[in-house]
Amino acid sequence: MAARLAQTAPDAARRMAALLVGNLSLDEIFVSLCDLLGSFVEATSVEVAFRRGERGWVLLRYSGDRYFREALPALPDDDPCGRAAREGVLREQHPAAFALPLVIGDEIVGAVSARSDGLNAYDDDSEALVGSIAPYIAVALQQRILLDAVVAERFRAEHDPLTKLANRALFASRFEQALLREQRTNREVGLLYLDLDRFKPVNDQFGHEAGDLVLRVVAERLQHVVRDVDTVARIGGDEFAILLEDVGEGIADVVCKVKHAVELPIAYGDAILSIGVSIGTAVAPRDGRDSESLMQRADEAMYRQKTGRA
Repeated sequence: MAARLAQTAPDAARRMAALLVGNLSLDEIFVSLCDLLGSFVEATSVEVAFRRGERGWVLLRYSGDRYFREALPALPDDDPCGRAAREGVLREQHPAAFALPLVIGDEIVGAVSARSDGLNAYDDDSEALVGSIAPYIAVALQQRILLDAVVAERFRAEHDPLTKLANRALFASRFEQALLREQRTNREVGLLYLDLDRFKPVNDQFGHEAGDLVLRVVAERLQHVVRDVDTVARIGGDEFAILLEDVGEGIADVVCKVKHAVELPIAYGDAILSIGVSIGTAVAPRDGRDSESLMQRADEAMYRQKTGRA
Protein backbone atom coordinates (compact mmCIF):
# COMPACT_ATOMS: atom_id res chain seq x y z
CA MET A 1 0.00 0.00 0.00
CA ALA A 2 2.87 2.37 0.78
CA ALA A 3 4.27 1.95 -2.72
CA ARG A 4 0.87 2.60 -4.28
CA LEU A 5 0.42 5.81 -2.31
CA ALA A 6 3.87 6.99 -3.27
CA GLN A 7 2.98 6.49 -6.92
CA THR A 8 -0.36 8.28 -6.61
CA ALA A 9 0.92 11.34 -4.73
CA PRO A 10 1.85 13.21 -7.94
CA ASP A 11 -1.62 12.51 -9.36
CA ALA A 12 -3.23 13.79 -6.16
CA ALA A 13 -1.15 16.98 -6.34
CA ARG A 14 -2.03 17.44 -10.01
CA ARG A 15 -5.77 17.08 -9.35
CA MET A 16 -5.58 19.44 -6.40
CA ALA A 17 -3.68 21.99 -8.47
CA ALA A 18 -6.54 21.92 -11.00
CA LEU A 19 -8.80 23.41 -8.31
CA LEU A 20 -6.66 26.55 -8.34
CA VAL A 21 -7.66 27.44 -11.89
CA GLY A 22 -11.31 26.36 -11.72
CA ASN A 23 -14.14 28.75 -10.93
CA LEU A 24 -15.43 26.65 -8.05
CA SER A 25 -17.27 27.74 -4.93
CA LEU A 26 -15.88 27.02 -1.47
CA ASP A 27 -18.33 24.14 -1.10
CA GLU A 28 -17.38 22.69 -4.50
CA ILE A 29 -13.68 22.87 -3.63
CA PHE A 30 -14.32 20.99 -0.40
CA VAL A 31 -16.44 18.31 -2.11
CA SER A 32 -13.68 17.87 -4.70
CA LEU A 33 -11.16 17.60 -1.89
CA CYS A 34 -13.21 14.88 -0.18
CA ASP A 35 -13.50 12.96 -3.45
CA LEU A 36 -9.78 13.29 -4.03
CA LEU A 37 -8.81 12.09 -0.56
CA GLY A 38 -11.29 9.24 -0.82
CA SER A 39 -9.52 8.08 -3.98
CA PHE A 40 -6.20 7.63 -2.18
CA VAL A 41 -6.83 7.47 1.56
CA GLU A 42 -9.58 5.55 3.33
CA ALA A 43 -11.61 8.12 5.29
CA THR A 44 -14.93 7.94 7.11
CA SER A 45 -14.89 11.69 7.70
CA VAL A 46 -12.85 14.66 6.51
CA GLU A 47 -12.63 18.07 8.11
CA VAL A 48 -11.04 21.31 6.95
CA ALA A 49 -10.76 24.48 9.02
CA PHE A 50 -9.63 27.76 7.50
CA ARG A 51 -9.05 31.17 9.02
CA ARG A 52 -11.03 34.12 7.61
CA GLY A 53 -8.87 36.86 9.03
CA GLU A 54 -10.58 38.80 11.81
CA ARG A 55 -13.94 37.16 11.01
CA GLY A 56 -13.03 33.86 12.61
CA TRP A 57 -12.98 30.44 10.96
CA VAL A 58 -14.78 28.41 8.33
CA LEU A 59 -15.20 24.78 9.37
CA LEU A 60 -16.06 22.25 6.65
CA ARG A 61 -16.90 18.68 7.59
CA TYR A 62 -17.90 15.59 5.63
CA SER A 63 -19.16 12.66 7.66
CA GLY A 64 -21.57 9.83 7.01
CA ASP A 65 -22.39 11.07 3.51
CA ARG A 66 -23.44 14.43 4.97
CA TYR A 67 -21.77 17.78 4.46
CA PHE A 68 -21.62 20.47 7.15
CA ARG A 69 -20.37 24.04 7.02
CA GLU A 70 -20.04 26.36 9.99
CA ALA A 71 -18.72 29.86 10.63
CA LEU A 72 -17.07 30.01 14.04
CA PRO A 73 -15.34 32.80 15.98
CA ALA A 74 -12.78 30.21 17.19
CA LEU A 75 -12.18 26.48 16.79
CA PRO A 76 -13.19 24.26 19.74
CA ASP A 77 -10.31 23.03 21.90
CA ASP A 78 -11.22 19.38 21.26
CA ASP A 79 -11.56 19.79 17.49
CA PRO A 80 -8.81 17.91 15.61
CA CYS A 81 -8.26 20.77 13.18
CA GLY A 82 -8.12 23.24 16.05
CA ARG A 83 -5.51 21.13 17.82
CA ALA A 84 -3.45 20.72 14.63
CA ALA A 85 -3.54 24.47 13.99
CA ARG A 86 -2.18 25.05 17.51
CA GLU A 87 0.09 22.03 18.06
CA GLY A 88 1.12 20.74 14.62
CA VAL A 89 0.73 17.23 13.19
CA LEU A 90 -1.50 14.89 15.22
CA ARG A 91 -1.90 11.13 14.94
CA GLU A 92 -4.37 8.90 16.80
CA GLN A 93 -5.20 5.18 16.77
CA HIS A 94 -8.28 3.01 17.28
CA PRO A 95 -9.84 4.41 15.15
CA ALA A 96 -7.26 5.85 12.79
CA ALA A 97 -7.09 9.64 12.66
CA PHE A 98 -4.59 12.33 11.84
CA ALA A 99 -4.57 16.11 11.33
CA LEU A 100 -2.13 18.43 9.59
CA PRO A 101 -1.81 22.22 9.73
CA LEU A 102 -2.31 24.20 6.51
CA VAL A 103 0.50 26.68 5.99
CA ILE A 104 0.99 29.56 3.56
CA GLY A 105 4.46 31.04 3.89
CA ASP A 106 5.22 31.04 7.60
CA GLU A 107 1.59 31.41 8.68
CA ILE A 108 -0.68 28.61 9.81
CA VAL A 109 -3.99 29.41 8.11
CA GLY A 110 -5.95 26.27 8.93
CA ALA A 111 -5.80 22.51 9.18
CA VAL A 112 -7.08 19.33 7.52
CA SER A 113 -7.99 16.13 9.32
CA ALA A 114 -9.17 12.65 8.34
CA ARG A 115 -10.59 9.75 10.33
CA SER A 116 -11.30 6.15 9.35
CA ASP A 117 -13.48 3.85 11.43
CA GLY A 118 -12.21 0.90 9.40
CA LEU A 119 -8.51 1.32 10.21
CA ASN A 120 -6.59 1.04 13.45
CA ALA A 121 -3.96 3.54 12.34
CA TYR A 122 -2.87 5.49 9.30
CA ASP A 123 0.61 4.76 7.99
CA ASP A 124 3.28 7.32 7.18
CA ASP A 125 2.51 7.23 3.46
CA SER A 126 -1.09 8.27 4.02
CA GLU A 127 0.00 11.28 6.01
CA ALA A 128 2.71 12.06 3.46
CA LEU A 129 0.13 12.02 0.68
CA VAL A 130 -2.13 14.49 2.46
CA GLY A 131 0.90 16.56 3.38
CA SER A 132 1.92 16.74 -0.28
CA ILE A 133 -1.39 18.32 -1.27
CA ALA A 134 -1.83 20.44 1.86
CA PRO A 135 -0.24 23.54 0.24
CA TYR A 136 -2.70 23.27 -2.67
CA ILE A 137 -5.60 22.94 -0.23
CA ALA A 138 -4.47 26.07 1.60
CA VAL A 139 -4.04 28.18 -1.52
CA ALA A 140 -7.28 26.98 -3.13
CA LEU A 141 -9.31 27.79 -0.02
CA GLN A 142 -7.59 31.13 0.51
CA GLN A 143 -8.25 32.16 -3.09
CA ARG A 144 -11.91 31.24 -2.81
CA ILE A 145 -12.43 32.98 0.53
CA LEU A 146 -10.76 36.16 -0.74
CA LEU A 147 -12.84 36.07 -3.91
CA ASP A 148 -16.04 35.52 -1.90
CA ALA A 149 -15.13 38.54 0.22
CA VAL A 150 -14.65 40.68 -2.90
CA VAL A 151 -17.95 39.49 -4.38
CA ALA A 152 -19.78 40.16 -1.10
CA GLU A 153 -18.30 43.65 -0.82
CA ARG A 154 -19.25 44.44 -4.41
CA PHE A 155 -22.80 43.21 -3.78
CA ARG A 156 -23.08 45.47 -0.73
CA ALA A 157 -21.85 48.42 -2.79
CA GLU A 158 -24.36 47.83 -5.60
CA HIS A 159 -27.48 46.70 -3.76
CA ASP A 160 -29.99 48.09 -1.32
CA PRO A 161 -29.35 46.53 2.11
CA LEU A 162 -33.05 46.17 2.99
CA THR A 163 -34.56 44.73 -0.20
CA LYS A 164 -31.38 43.33 -1.84
CA LEU A 165 -32.49 45.01 -5.06
CA ALA A 166 -30.08 46.95 -7.27
CA ASN A 167 -29.41 50.40 -5.85
CA ARG A 168 -29.51 53.69 -7.76
CA ALA A 169 -25.86 53.46 -8.88
CA LEU A 170 -26.15 49.93 -10.28
CA PHE A 171 -29.46 50.78 -11.95
CA ALA A 172 -27.93 53.83 -13.63
CA SER A 173 -25.03 51.74 -14.93
CA ARG A 174 -27.32 49.05 -16.37
CA PHE A 175 -29.60 51.71 -17.84
CA GLU A 176 -26.69 53.27 -19.74
CA GLN A 177 -25.60 49.85 -21.02
CA ALA A 178 -29.14 49.06 -22.17
CA LEU A 179 -29.36 52.35 -24.08
CA LEU A 180 -26.07 51.62 -25.84
CA ARG A 181 -27.40 48.20 -26.87
CA GLU A 182 -30.60 49.84 -28.12
CA GLN A 183 -28.58 51.99 -30.50
CA ARG A 184 -26.93 48.88 -31.97
CA THR A 185 -29.98 46.60 -32.09
CA ASN A 186 -32.94 49.01 -32.39
CA ARG A 187 -34.70 47.10 -29.61
CA GLU A 188 -36.74 49.44 -27.45
CA VAL A 189 -35.85 49.85 -23.78
CA GLY A 190 -38.63 50.43 -21.27
CA LEU A 191 -38.51 52.27 -17.96
CA LEU A 192 -41.05 52.11 -15.13
CA TYR A 193 -40.82 54.57 -12.26
CA LEU A 194 -42.86 53.53 -9.21
CA ASP A 195 -43.92 55.36 -6.08
CA LEU A 196 -45.96 53.56 -3.43
CA ASP A 197 -49.32 55.05 -2.39
CA ARG A 198 -50.52 54.95 1.23
CA PHE A 199 -47.07 53.92 2.44
CA LYS A 200 -46.67 56.75 4.96
CA PRO A 201 -49.87 55.81 6.85
CA VAL A 202 -48.51 52.27 7.24
CA ASN A 203 -45.35 53.63 8.84
CA ASP A 204 -47.30 56.07 11.01
CA GLN A 205 -49.84 53.52 12.25
CA PHE A 206 -47.80 50.32 12.50
CA GLY A 207 -44.21 51.54 12.73
CA HIS A 208 -41.09 51.20 10.64
CA GLU A 209 -40.96 47.42 11.06
CA ALA A 210 -44.21 47.18 9.09
CA GLY A 211 -42.89 49.66 6.55
CA ASP A 212 -39.75 47.60 6.05
CA LEU A 213 -41.88 44.49 5.57
CA VAL A 214 -43.90 46.26 2.88
CA LEU A 215 -40.74 47.29 1.03
CA ARG A 216 -39.32 43.75 1.14
CA VAL A 217 -42.58 42.18 -0.03
CA VAL A 218 -42.95 44.70 -2.86
CA ALA A 219 -39.36 44.06 -3.94
CA GLU A 220 -39.96 40.30 -4.05
CA ARG A 221 -43.18 40.71 -6.01
CA LEU A 222 -41.58 43.02 -8.54
CA GLN A 223 -38.79 40.53 -9.19
CA HIS A 224 -41.34 37.77 -9.82
CA VAL A 225 -43.24 39.90 -12.34
CA VAL A 226 -40.33 40.82 -14.62
CA ARG A 227 -37.92 38.64 -16.58
CA ASP A 228 -34.43 37.67 -15.49
CA VAL A 229 -32.90 40.05 -18.05
CA ASP A 230 -34.77 43.02 -16.57
CA THR A 231 -33.56 45.02 -13.57
CA VAL A 232 -35.58 46.05 -10.52
CA ALA A 233 -34.07 48.72 -8.27
CA ARG A 234 -34.96 50.58 -5.13
CA ILE A 235 -34.21 54.20 -5.95
CA GLY A 236 -34.84 55.48 -2.45
CA GLY A 237 -37.52 55.54 0.24
CA ASP A 238 -40.63 53.95 -1.27
CA GLU A 239 -39.59 54.58 -4.87
CA PHE A 240 -38.63 51.80 -7.26
CA ALA A 241 -37.57 51.60 -10.89
CA ILE A 242 -37.74 48.78 -13.43
CA LEU A 243 -35.56 48.55 -16.53
CA LEU A 244 -37.13 46.46 -19.29
CA GLU A 245 -34.91 45.06 -22.03
CA ASP A 246 -36.48 44.84 -25.51
CA VAL A 247 -39.92 45.91 -24.29
CA GLY A 248 -41.54 46.80 -27.64
CA GLU A 249 -45.27 47.45 -27.27
CA GLY A 250 -45.57 45.30 -24.17
CA ILE A 251 -44.91 47.97 -21.57
CA ALA A 252 -48.64 48.45 -20.85
CA ASP A 253 -48.97 44.76 -20.02
CA VAL A 254 -46.02 44.98 -17.64
CA VAL A 255 -47.57 48.01 -15.93
CA CYS A 256 -50.79 46.05 -15.35
CA LYS A 257 -48.91 43.07 -13.91
CA VAL A 258 -46.79 45.29 -11.67
CA LYS A 259 -49.81 47.19 -10.38
CA HIS A 260 -51.72 44.00 -9.63
CA ALA A 261 -48.76 42.42 -7.84
CA VAL A 262 -47.95 45.45 -5.69
CA GLU A 263 -51.54 46.11 -4.63
CA LEU A 264 -52.21 42.62 -3.30
CA PRO A 265 -52.85 42.70 0.48
CA ILE A 266 -49.90 42.21 2.82
CA ALA A 267 -50.36 40.41 6.14
CA TYR A 268 -48.68 41.95 9.17
CA GLY A 269 -49.54 40.11 12.35
CA ASP A 270 -53.30 40.36 12.72
CA ALA A 271 -53.49 43.35 10.37
CA ILE A 272 -53.85 43.46 6.59
CA LEU A 273 -51.84 46.24 4.98
CA SER A 274 -53.18 47.77 1.79
CA ILE A 275 -51.01 49.95 -0.43
CA GLY A 276 -51.24 51.28 -3.96
CA VAL A 277 -48.71 52.33 -6.55
CA SER A 278 -48.32 55.13 -9.07
CA ILE A 279 -46.35 54.22 -12.18
CA GLY A 280 -44.80 56.43 -14.83
CA THR A 281 -43.26 55.03 -18.00
CA ALA A 282 -40.84 56.00 -20.74
CA VAL A 283 -39.57 54.08 -23.74
CA ALA A 284 -36.34 54.60 -25.66
CA PRO A 285 -35.88 55.76 -28.34
CA ARG A 286 -39.31 57.29 -28.88
CA ASP A 287 -39.28 59.22 -25.57
CA GLY A 288 -35.59 60.01 -25.71
CA ARG A 289 -32.20 58.36 -25.95
CA ASP A 290 -30.41 59.51 -22.82
CA SER A 291 -31.07 58.18 -19.34
CA GLU A 292 -31.58 61.56 -17.70
CA SER A 293 -34.40 62.67 -19.97
CA LEU A 294 -36.06 59.24 -19.82
CA MET A 295 -35.93 59.17 -16.02
CA GLN A 296 -37.38 62.68 -15.91
CA ARG A 297 -40.18 61.77 -18.29
CA ALA A 298 -41.12 58.65 -16.31
CA ASP A 299 -40.91 60.55 -13.01
CA GLU A 300 -43.19 63.31 -14.31
CA ALA A 301 -45.69 60.75 -15.61
CA MET A 302 -45.69 59.03 -12.23
CA TYR A 303 -46.22 62.34 -10.42
CA ARG A 304 -49.13 63.28 -12.66
CA GLN A 305 -50.76 59.95 -11.92
CA LYS A 306 -50.23 60.32 -8.18
CA THR A 307 -51.52 63.90 -7.97
CA GLY A 308 -54.42 63.15 -10.28
CA ARG A 309 -55.49 60.24 -8.07
CA ALA A 310 -55.16 62.45 -4.98
